[in-house]
Amino acid sequence: MTKTEQFENIENLGAIWTGKSDREHTSFNLQCHKDDTSRAVSFLGDAVCNMQLNPAEVEQLKVEVSNEHETSFNNYKEVTMENSHFNVYREH
Repeated sequence: MTKTEQFENIENLGAIWTGKSDREHTSFNLQCHKDDTSRAVSFLGDAVCNMQLNPAEVEQLKVEVSNEHETSFNNYKEVTMENSHFNVYREH
């Protein structure tokens, strides 16, 4: 599906789509009515497995991710806390 078709399907479900990318994680969330759960799971699976990427959007996202990386890299307290947490709780 194209991006427009995806958003039309979300709108038809009456669902709420959120996506978030951090330095090391990306997550997608689709909040829907209980009766539409199977359709929402199918939609998420299709969105992740059969994604069509527009080259212009990919380039734009590269710039955004690069800026996010630069911002988070310069936030020494956050980076130190994330690394400390990772190392302290590595086996848990």
